[in-house]
Amino acid sequence: MPVRFLLMGKAGAGKDTAAEYLVKWYGFRRYAFADKLKEVARGLWPEEFADRRKPRRLLQELGTAIRGIDPLVWVRYVFRRLEAENPARAVITDGRLLNEYRACREAGFTVIRIDCPDQARMDRLLLRDGVPLCREETSHATEREIELVEPDFILDNSGSTDDLYRQIVDLMWRLKIDPVKDSGDGRLQGRRRTVSPALGHALDAAAAAIEKVRAAGPGGLEQAVQELESACHRVRCACNTARLFNS
Repeated sequence: MPVRFLLMGKAGAGKDTAAEYLVKWYGFRRYAFADKLKEVARGLWPEEFADRRKPRRLLQELGTAIRGIDPLVWVRYVFRRLEAENPARAVITDGRLLNEYRACREAGFTVIRIDCPDQARMDRLLLRDGVPLCREETSHATEREIELVEPDFILDNSGSTDDLYRQIVDLMWRLKIDPVKDSGDGRLQGRRRTVSPALGHALDAAAAAIEKVRAAGPGGLEQAVQELESACHRVRCACNTARLFNS
């Protein structure tokens, strides 16, 4: 049965970072509601995309205007692509609105919201785009409606990128989704150097979890065992990935 994820979160929350990890290690194919919107906007206003800038205000207003004609235009476009390509695993990376959430929910998607403190998001956007979010952008529907959704899972991206990755691995374990060798893009060579650190982190986490089990009293044993199971899954994933690179 195909796996379908919808990632939701405010600007700068870490949706693309999470999606890249899913693509790289779990073979997901990436989709985004805004891909076609950006293509249209770039064709009409190429100067707005100079120096890799992301004209958020332009994209927000253009997207809203076109949705005024057809509220589900971007959703239907992505769904048509999914139906035609039918990947085993797919992730839509930019859920922002209630109608997107509802459409994906009805289509059987697992909805994952990524939370991040406002100041951390602002800092990331400033570093990435060179300009902060303005007041009009932060009050736009694409930033407000996310708070109204009821996700299946929430990832906390208030810490480091490694912390986010660990949460993703834990979630994949809970959903019984194993890593795969390749997502079809053929770029395995550049990923090899990340395998050993990932395995090292996983082994460290497993060792710490074992000590927790040893030290746990009757009241905390169940939680400690769950953490150990999660840590063992990380080790298994890292070992599987290492074997895949060497196969």
